[in-house]
Amino acid sequence: MLNVYRSLGVFDLAGEACDNRADYERLALMSRRKNPYTAVSDFEEWCDAENFDWEEKLAEFYPKSAEDPQGFIDEHGRAYTQYKTPSFIWFGEKGRMLRLTLDDADIIYPIEGNIFYSEKLCAVQQAAFWAEDKIPFDAGYAMVSMLYCDDVVEMVQGMYDDVDFYEPDLDDIGKVVIQVRDGNHRVFGALSAGDEAYVYLSQNQYNEYLQWKEDGKKPNVLYKWLDERLV
Repeated sequence: MLNVYRSLGVFDLAGEACDNRADYERLALMSRRKNPYTAVSDFEEWCDAENFDWEEKLAEFYPKSAEDPQGFIDEHGRAYTQYKTPSFIWFGEKGRMLRLTLDDADIIYPIEGNIFYSEKLCAVQQAAFWAEDKIPFDAGYAMVSMLYCDDVVEMVQGMYDDVDFYEPDLDDIGKVVIQVRDGNHRVFGALSAGDEAYVYLSQNQYNEYLQWKEDGKKPNVLYKWLDERLV
């Protein structure tokens, strides 16, 4: 089984092999799914639109976006780049942004311990369904990382169980995943409505990426992935 995964390039992609091959080979037989994270799909059914005043709640949590969207756009348009999706306008920095779509839904997850307030998330979700005009938002930010072999094996073994919205499986080894560090309600509200979102790459990681480019783009799976995705 280990040789099968190596032949598929999983270990080349992850950048390391499992230290404990016996555990890997045993657990590989239990692999049963290919979608790492479930936050987006979980929130799709979280909101009950009946008797929910999304306009009132959007104004409560995002007053400038809801009550004076054109003023928000005018104020931000001079310093930031607009990224438009079907229902929203996300303001960010050109070249530093990640576009998040439903195709990415199973590799996106929230920051550890984030407390989700249903009214706040559902206001964004329902705005995507019912707002007549695009809602402007400041973009949140995210970090990307790789699911390495030994980390996944440890999670499959249950060595730690504090990972929300994730059921570990060995098929996940080598995947690039995205953690939303700020703006979780906006991002998951939009995605759970079937829309898209934009987020900044964290400043530290963006600086590292720029240094990688300056150094001549030496082989690096994570930075190559970013090079193809940043807009």
